[in-house]
Amino acid sequence: MGAREYDPSLGRWLSADTIVPDLADPQSLNRYSYVSNNPLRYVDPSGHEGEEPPPGVPPEDVCARHGHSIPSCAWWEHTRSGHTVLTLKEAQETFEWMAAQPDIAFAYPQDGCYARAHLMVQRMQDMGITPAGKAWTFMDPDGDQLWVETSYASSGRVEWWYHVAPTVWSLQNNGTIQRMVIDPSLFDEPATVEEWADIQHNAAEVIMSDLGEPPNPKGWPDRSGGSGYWPGADPSEGLDAHAQSTMTRYRKRQSLTPRMSRSLKFAILKATRVDQDAD
Repeated sequence: MGAREYDPSLGRWLSADTIVPDLADPQSLNRYSYVSNNPLRYVDPSGHEGEEPPPGVPPEDVCARHGHSIPSCAWWEHTRSGHTVLTLKEAQETFEWMAAQPDIAFAYPQDGCYARAHLMVQRMQDMGITPAGKAWTFMDPDGDQLWVETSYASSGRVEWWYHVAPTVWSLQNNGTIQRMVIDPSLFDEPATVEEWADIQHNAAEVIMSDLGEPPNPKGWPDRSGGSGYWPGADPSEGLDAHAQSTMTRYRKRQSLTPRMSRSLKFAILKATRVDQDAD
C-alpha cells in the first residue's frame, strides 16, 4: 500500500517512513506510527502523511483516489461514529485486563451477567475505550432455558433465560472490522458473536444493543423501560450500587478450577483476601 506496508494486528507500519513529515510534531519522530496515533480523524493512503477526508467524502474514496484499498478506511468509518476500534492484540490485552479485575465475579456464571457487563463497560470507558455495545441471548419464552457447559458449576452446566456481555469493534488481519464479545465468564479470549452464541444452547434470539439501549426480545413482555442494564426497569438503588453489591455477593461463591486462566485465578485469590479483610 503506497510507500510501505501496514499490519492491522499491530496497528503499525512494518517499516519506517522514509521522510519525517513535520519536524515540529514530536509524533512524526515515531516513523512506525500510523497517522500520529490518531486513526479517529485521519487516513494515510500514501504511507507518508495522514490526511483528513474532505467533508462529505467517504474515507474509502480517499483511498481509492490513491489506488489503494486499506484497512484504515474501515477503521475510520467505524471510529468517526464514536466507537473505538481495537487491533487484535489490543482486544486480547483488554480481555486479559478485564479478566484480572478482582471485584468482578467471572467464576460465578450462574447469575450476575448484567452486573459484570455494566462494570466491564465502565472499566473500558475508564481506559478510553468506547465499546460497540452489548450482546444479548434469549431463550424462547415457550421453550427450554439457555444453558452452557462450565467447570465453574458443580453440575457442569449453568442455565439462564438470558445472558449479556459487552462487545468491542476489532480490526481483523484481513482488514475487516468485526464485533467481538468480551466475556471472561465463558471464554479465555475475545469471541465473535457467533462463537459466543453457539456455545449457549437453546439461544432463540441474539440481540445487539447500543450502550444505554434496552433489549426487547420477541415473544416476551415489553422490557424497554430501562437503560439496558438488564431486560426491564433499572434497579431502584442505581446501576453502580446494584452492580457492586451483586458482585460482592457472588465473589464469595466463586471457587478456583483448573480451567481458569492464571490472571483469573490471581484475581479470585486477590478478591478473597479483600473480602476476608473486610469481614
